[in-house]
Amino acid sequence: METATIKDIDKDRLLVLLDSFPKLWNKNKSILDAKLTSLLHKSGETDELFFAVSHFTMGNGLLIVFVDFQRKLGTAVFEVHGYILSVEGIRGRNQFAEQKMRDIILGHAGEPFSTLSTIVEDEMFECPDCKAKYALKTMRISSDGRIECQNCGRLVHFELED
Repeated sequence: METATIKDIDKDRLLVLLDSFPKLWNKNKSILDAKLTSLLHKSGETDELFFAVSHFTMGNGLLIVFVDFQRKLGTAVFEVHGYILSVEGIRGRNQFAEQKMRDIILGHAGEPFSTLSTIVEDEMFECPDCKAKYALKTMRISSDGRIECQNCGRLVHFELED
């Protein structure tokens, strides 16, 4: 199990982050990583606490993320559990998946989550120099909005369209 804590977050931003997990995972996956697909999301709340659990599939594995959000403190605590599955059941922990999801959570703690939620799964990027085309979900967009073309290496400023 991996854990991550985000401070100074509100419920709306937290919900956008939770909805963005598959997009963030798939945008930053290598060619050898399995695609992350949302399977189930359940949540509940009290006056002081919002809690959620999200299940995802990825190749031969399962990723489960538990979230406890304390409204008064503005703090969200994430527990990430990754499992490798076989026909017999759970074969073991998937530490790579747990660490990758923890890194995604912590890596996007300060970013405007509203931007992340607008990434369309089939949106395309075309390099203005060499005209190479990529699915945007496979590209890495830097925090200052640049994309590096994998074909010619040019750094291109990119903005998501509203």
